[in-house]
Amino acid sequence: MLFDDRFGGPPKRVYQVAQGLNAKGIATVCCYPQGDGNAPGLAQPYGVAARRLDFERIPPLRKPLRVLGWLARLPRDIGRFRAFYRRERPDVVHVNGAVFIAAGIAARLERYPLLWHLNDVSVPWPLCRALGWVVRRCATRVAASVHAVASHYGVREGRYSLLYAPVDVTRFSPRSPIASANASGRKLRIGTIANWNRGKGITDFVEVAAILKRSMGDRVEFVVAGARLATQRDYAARVDAAIAAHGLEACMHELGFVEDVAPVVATLDIVVLCSYAEAGPMVLMEAMAGGLPVVAYAAGGVRELVDAIPGCPAGYVVPIGDVGAVAQRVQQLCGDPEARSRMGAAGRAAVEARFTLERAIVAHEQIYFSLVGRSARTAEQQ
Repeated sequence: MLFDDRFGGPPKRVYQVAQGLNAKGIATVCCYPQGDGNAPGLAQPYGVAARRLDFERIPPLRKPLRVLGWLARLPRDIGRFRAFYRRERPDVVHVNGAVFIAAGIAARLERYPLLWHLNDVSVPWPLCRALGWVVRRCATRVAASVHAVASHYGVREGRYSLLYAPVDVTRFSPRSPIASANASGRKLRIGTIANWNRGKGITDFVEVAAILKRSMGDRVEFVVAGARLATQRDYAARVDAAIAAHGLEACMHELGFVEDVAPVVATLDIVVLCSYAEAGPMVLMEAMAGGLPVVAYAAGGVRELVDAIPGCPAGYVVPIGDVGAVAQRVQQLCGDPEARSRMGAAGRAAVEARFTLERAIVAHEQIYFSLVGRSARTAEQQ
């Protein structure tokens, strides 16, 4: 179950794992809300069946009247999910996201084994703890994408399984930062990979670029890879205005939506992530798999990923919103190819040790079969 039909971290994670599980005889059906998002259309090459169901997404939490209306219609959506489960007859229901409560409650009512996967930190206090209570009450097993997410929702240590986002390391080939820096006339490329919305801090990245452009001149250029979202046109206009105001048009390269980030990572020297709310962002893991150092805001589980190997950080983590600190760390890395090489190697080692696609596939398989086994034992006892 996926709450957002736009292709990003959660659908990408589900599709990659599902492709590996399909080879083991485990089929995946993804359920999306009605809409015009691109994620369902990308499912088939991964061997995933995509379904759309008419249910209401949770509205922005800053609009309380709309949230009350959503709550009033929640029983209707629970009924629709119950009917959906009866048609599909799954062995396990895997719900992604704490706000997907209609899907979770329906699975509990229909007595299907329920893996409830927490993978965001965007829900504010105290609602996050209320949702965490619902998750704990309904789920057969709770999973979290990083420890910080479980903590955000009030799930105690030992009461959840870790399911890190996967990285297909075979698609990423680290190159030598020292060799690339010595290339004649080559500019250092600083990139961010994220869909254009306020939470991803694209405007902050533009501010970082402006600072670096003033201090480093033509030695650097910048890349933004990610979709301009139809629901965020006003924000995209703000980004465009900031680029123009700082005179960055010639050195800021926009790539648009990118399904496969490996070729983009291969062209970069440093990856920056200015997100204000993150769980365990795949883009950082993918940058690390490509042997690149990262500079990121300390959102959610970012530090958990960057410092996955104690004493061998894969980059720098700075306070959320501190654009100056990001620019300072990036400039420091630009002038120190040995540090880029060391941090890039640490990141690659961390991904190979903890975040590979193969490990994620095995972890999902083990949890699914444990839930099916538990369900079968419960049925025998009744």
